[in-house]
Amino acid sequence: MKLAALGEFDLIERIKKSYGSEGGRIVRGMGDDAAALKVDTDSLVLTTTDMLLENVHFDLKYFSPYNLGKKAIAVNISDIAAMGGSPQWILTSLGLPESVDGSFVEQFYKGMSCLSDRFGIKLIGGDTVASKGGVVINVQLIGTVNQKELILRRGARAGDHVFVTGTLGDSSAGLEILKKGLWGEKKRDEYVDSVNRHLTPSPRVDEARYLAAGEVASSMIDISDGLVQDLNHICTESNVQGKLLIDDVPISDSYKYVCNEMGLNSHLSLCGGEDYELLFTVPPDKIGFVDSFREQFSCGVTRIGEICHGNGVSVYDEQNNPVELEVCGYDHFKN
Repeated sequence: MKLAALGEFDLIERIKKSYGSEGGRIVRGMGDDAAALKVDTDSLVLTTTDMLLENVHFDLKYFSPYNLGKKAIAVNISDIAAMGGSPQWILTSLGLPESVDGSFVEQFYKGMSCLSDRFGIKLIGGDTVASKGGVVINVQLIGTVNQKELILRRGARAGDHVFVTGTLGDSSAGLEILKKGLWGEKKRDEYVDSVNRHLTPSPRVDEARYLAAGEVASSMIDISDGLVQDLNHICTESNVQGKLLIDDVPISDSYKYVCNEMGLNSHLSLCGGEDYELLFTVPPDKIGFVDSFREQFSCGVTRIGEICHGNGVSVYDEQNNPVELEVCGYDHFKN
């Protein structure tokens, strides 16, 4: 079967069945934001890796080398955060065309340092090779977490509430601004927030650690593929159904303006991806903890639905009518 028909996630499932994913020191293998490995009685090592390809994940017409470095590490930090962990060490491999000069590499690592210094992450190695195509970036990030604070995708249960941090859709709106060539020397104030959310996402490490330390989230994931798609990942691993209320999904004033101005599909907040916010479920008896979260962090947190018996994800409007969506979320082989 061709990959275009199989799809990214079915391909991953086939690999999991071939290799297995747990046992021995492997507490959690394939199927989550990072692998969790047991090193002693209480501590786990988390490790994740992401590959970014020029003209697939980024376009150098939009990204400066500095911002590209920031985003390359941010998407990995977000994976470690989504499991309640603390990022610690990073390895970076670059495939570079001969046309790239030394200043590109210097600025790329300066961008990485901006976030790695903020979170206390140390660069411990990597590789550099010549690329016959575009720029290729592979980042591996290693983190740690106390075993009792580990948050997986598979812990959601019927009756849990679904929450999300921040606002959604901004990154996708920002990408549309860039693709349409509307980000020139005269930058419109209404576009700034959306474009920045796409170029330089900010992973929610402190927020995730707060949830992990309080042992309040029954499951969690970061929003990289899109809200509906990523909630479906939780539902698949937990064998439950997610019910989303479309009118409760938090969106920013910038997102509203861009969608209205450019005639964009308002479902970008459900399907756009690359927001890198936290999507998590909370049992009813721990809802009170969310109020303390709101007091602690300025990003905001919003209840957007609930977990039910069943499977998959359903979306409803404020009259409780089902909302039909077209292709929703990103799949490397189907999109």
